[in-house]
Amino acid sequence: MTAQSLQPHDAEQIKDALVREVTQADRALERARTALRKDVQKVERLAQQAEYVRIVDGRLRR
Repeated sequence: MTAQSLQPHDAEQIKDALVREVTQADRALERARTALRKDVQKVERLAQQAEYVRIVDGRLRR
């Protein structure tokens, strides 16, 4: 099957399916970015606490 052999209705269905998939992937990426950003903020807050300074200095800071 080639693009030229597709009927307009079939092409529209394929386009719609692709748009849905890309939209879902974009939303998943944004959720992952948000989760990562929150986790980084947690680590940064912990790194400022005195009880974790040795760990941070020994393993994360170079």
